Amino acid sequence: MATNAINTQCGGQSETDLCGFEEYENVKNAINTQCRAVLSKCKIIAGTYGHEPQSRMLQEEAAELIQAVSKYYRSARPSGLKDSKAADNLVEEMADVIIMIIQELMFLQIDPGLFMDLITEKLDRQIHRMKGEGR
Repeated sequence: MATNAINTQCGGQSETDLCGFEEYENVKNAINTQCRAVLSKCKIIAGTYGHEPQSRMLQEEAAELIQAVSKYYRSARPSGLKDSKAADNLVEEMADVIIMIIQELMFLQIDPGLFMDLITEKLDRQIHRMKGEGR
């Protein structure tokens, strides 16, 4: 299962180490390689089920993600490490939510570039706040 590979990548490092994300080019290449296939598959699924059912599924998946985050943090062992099953479930639910968000963007005919601009704007705003906090 893909999530097992994801869960073990950090090799016991702290969650705040963001292991693997220091290698930005690797992340960028992985995303670019699979992006077209993901979009194509999302379009097929969205076209099959339609807007309202998929919007409702987005609600369900978001609720499941909230629950998975809660279970993940409750799974802490005395050593501080989190349960691998809880981590696997969290990653699965994150993937489900992203899939549903992509479909919702398609239904709303949101320009992907504008959406990415909005994400960038929000990230920049948070970084600005953090600098103001001395972080």
